[in-house]
Order: sequence, then C-alpha cells, then structure tokens
Amino acid sequence: MAVGSTYYDILGVSKEASSEEIRKAYKSLAMKYHPDRLNGLPASQQASMTEKMKEITNAYTTLKDENLRKKYDNQLYMQQNFSGNSSFSAGDPFQRSSQQRYHFYTYRSSRPRASAGGSLLHVLITFGIIALFLAIALIFWPILLILFLLSILRIRMR
Repeated sequence: MAVGSTYYDILGVSKEASSEEIRKAYKSLAMKYHPDRLNGLPASQQASMTEKMKEITNAYTTLKDENLRKKYDNQLYMQQNFSGNSSFSAGDPFQRSSQQRYHFYTYRSSRPRASAGGSLLHVLITFGIIALFLAIALIFWPILLILFLLSILRIRMR
C-alpha cells in the first residue's frame, strides 16, 4: 500500500460510503485489475497490476465487514491524530499475507482438494457395505436356490 493512502483511497470511495458502494467499487476495480485480464501485458506490468489487485482485495475484505471497518477506522484515526506518539505502532494491523490476499480472487478450482481416493473412512465404509452384501448373498443363496427349484417343480406338476 502506498504511503498515505487508505483503503478508502484504494477503492475510490468516501469514509461514509455504504457497503453497497464499497462492493460496487470493488467489483469495478476487480474487473480492471483481475489477473485473468492481464494475459497480453508484459511480465513487469502484470506483476504491478497483480499487486494492485492484492491491495484492492485487502481493502475490500476489511471494509465490507462492519467490525473490521470500525477497527480500521479507529486505527486510521489514531495514525492520523497521534502519529508522533512513540508507543503507537504505525503498522497496518489489517495487512494480510500474500497467500491470504490471493485467495480472495482465485477460482475455487485452485483450492486444495482431498485426494482422489477419498479418506480412509470412506474406503472402510464402502468396503463394509460390499462385505455386507456378499455375506447376505452367501447366507441366503441356498435358500433362494431351493425356492427357485420348488417354484419350477410346482410349474411342471400342474
């Protein structure tokens, strides 16, 4: 984030902006800076625009949540009015790691998934169901065979 810029400046909204205005500003900026739209640009320009998108996403995720927005506004107030106080840290408490920021504008398909084989529990349940059907078939097959033969004999006796 550039020195002196706030999340409101990044999104281009006022401090009094509603959640709807913040959402609209984010969507328009996301359409402009989203990594999928950067295919034809040089690598250096792609990198700077990706960083810009990370800043936009970080700003949006903070300002869309009312509790985080109140905390951010209080932090911003403290920075603007008491920046000379040495006991106050001027760091950004809302700064997220690059992995957390990147997560908000990636496709769901890029998220980590469970292995193709499924969990051990699913394998055990499937094996148990198959074993149950086999046991039932082994126990009842002689009875079913006798019933089948009796039904054939009854048809022939008539």
